[in-house]
Amino acid sequence: MMAKRKKSQQNENKLIYIPFVVLAVVIVFLVAFPYFSHSSSLITANANTPLFNLYKISNTNYASNNSVEIYFVSWYGCPNGATTSWPLYLALSKYGNLSVVPHSSVYESNFGGEIPGLLFLNYTPFPNSRVYFHPIYIYGQYLNETTNGTLINTDDVTFGLKELKSELPSWAYNLVVYYEVNQTYTQLNNVAPAYFGNYPHIITVLIITGPGGTWVDLGYPNSISPSTLATLNSTLLYNIILNKATPSGQYLQAYNEILNASSQITNAINEALA
Repeated sequence: MMAKRKKSQQNENKLIYIPFVVLAVVIVFLVAFPYFSHSSSLITANANTPLFNLYKISNTNYASNNSVEIYFVSWYGCPNGATTSWPLYLALSKYGNLSVVPHSSVYESNFGGEIPGLLFLNYTPFPNSRVYFHPIYIYGQYLNETTNGTLINTDDVTFGLKELKSELPSWAYNLVVYYEVNQTYTQLNNVAPAYFGNYPHIITVLIITGPGGTWVDLGYPNSISPSTLATLNSTLLYNIILNKATPSGQYLQAYNEILNASSQITNAINEALA
């Protein structure tokens, strides 16, 4: 009888902890959720701004030695960065050798799922090529971590700007600050891109500069849609592009959009070279 009573008390003691365990799980979820979600609303590009549009901002040449300098700032799990990576890869392949790895972004409900993409590991210009490429990733797969998985203990905008200040030339850093932090856009309800969405952070930006001027694209080129890429297999898509295979179905639509966006980037690079 004593054994039964003791066992019953032990079970009751265990039950006491259940509400606390559930509460702890809920708290962890509520705290972590903003870090693992990424709000990318379907926003219309504006031809007069660099928001989701490869836009020539000036005739200023920030490069040296008659070269073209290209900076791609993103993060591992970014749907925008994943989208841009495909046409950027095709465009850069005309000017140098690239080392990439197929990857996928975080899940984005507005786009219909994870966005397949490429992570840029290395770029070597062809002999006599004047095009130089610098990929920079400032967050990991999720916005609460660095690229090596270390948790970020400050807000992502502050962290991102600190990282970029040490990795970008001053002129490129100033462009990021101006267009992402200081500039507001009507398409974003008059909010700066870095502060728009569920969790403020430095968004993907492509910068191209050379003798012919300077171009900036916040997000991705307007001739390609993340929704077209959503749920496609990144390795399969990469092999199609690498081997110049003939795609079909949704891969064909994605491939055509990648080609169109690649032409936009190539045209900007060639104009920058002039």
